[in-house]
Amino acid sequence: MKILLLLFSASAVFLWISTFGYVLVVSLIALRRRHATPEVKSWPPIAIAVPVLNEESLILAKLEDLKLCDYPADRRTIIVLDGGSRDQTAVLVEREISRGARLQLKCVDGSAGKAEQINYALRELSPDIIVITDVDSRLDSSCIRELVRVLVQDPKTAVVGAFVSPASVLLEERIHWQLLNSLWWLEGEAFYSSGASGVCYAVRRCAVLPISRADKADDISLVVSASKKGFGSRLSRQARATEIRVPQTARELLQYRRRRGTSYRAALLSSPRRPHLGAGARFAHRVRLWHFKGAPHLAALLFATGCVLAATSYWPYALAALLIFAVPLLAVILTAASHVRETRSWWKLVSASARFLALTLVSLLTLNKYKMKTVFPRTQS
Repeated sequence: MKILLLLFSASAVFLWISTFGYVLVVSLIALRRRHATPEVKSWPPIAIAVPVLNEESLILAKLEDLKLCDYPADRRTIIVLDGGSRDQTAVLVEREISRGARLQLKCVDGSAGKAEQINYALRELSPDIIVITDVDSRLDSSCIRELVRVLVQDPKTAVVGAFVSPASVLLEERIHWQLLNSLWWLEGEAFYSSGASGVCYAVRRCAVLPISRADKADDISLVVSASKKGFGSRLSRQARATEIRVPQTARELLQYRRRRGTSYRAALLSSPRRPHLGAGARFAHRVRLWHFKGAPHLAALLFATGCVLAATSYWPYALAALLIFAVPLLAVILTAASHVRETRSWWKLVSASARFLALTLVSLLTLNKYKMKTVFPRTQS
């Protein structure tokens, strides 16, 4: 039993360091590395690309959304990239063009998916800065301008993501995105190595490589390709976007996490072993892989071992381990919950936090074990 206690204690310490300890280290580094923000004297020409496939129910609302963008109208071009829609998507776009709308329609013949549409944009569109935004997203009027601002101010950055909020009734889904946004922002500020959501991001075309046509995580793959060329990725806290086609039930959320997690992990595994950005980027990359491949299994093992120890005279150790994880976790979740739109009761917050933890752990433990097509109900914007 003493050997079991020793292994339990060592594993608990290692897991804490690789999770909460990692966040603490990244936070301290980010505070020390505050990036300069010179004034933008001239806004560069940009292309705003909207990849679509059979999106007749959403395309017009997306075009209306982009009309609210406050980026200088004479410096932006909107291009709808159609991957071979069989519905009225292309027809609706052409109708808007005939009515005088300032946009273009490009048909990517034989497209295998969004990755190929993005490669087309990187290859064929002339502006050096391209903003990719999903058809099921709604952007704050300043979102695109704030994304471009980071690229103009920081020539070391190649990909800039927006802070994403899901239009979901699930409090746990909104907490998840708040936590993810915060972590990615910290990693970008500390190591020039963050994630980015495909909901909306800006990319410096000359600083990235084409991605695999079969890629299901174009956003992360572009971050990886930028690192291969020695450029970084960051998030802009001022750029805000809302994703409207999102999970609305726990079952949908679990399916979505499995699908996205599998794609995310595959993109990380394709990352170069020695990114040109240095030790910080390599460190962040390895920690992310550990969070996907090792940490969930270690957490499940610790939980099972803790239950065994709780039934013995060593129960104080199990309780201590519970507290060292529960206290900072509760603080993090409460901080994240304070930024979501609605104020909930303590009971609902605790319940949502428990569901968030359970769904996250289950999805990470079962990546690649289920292949399910996830279809979410479309939320009216």
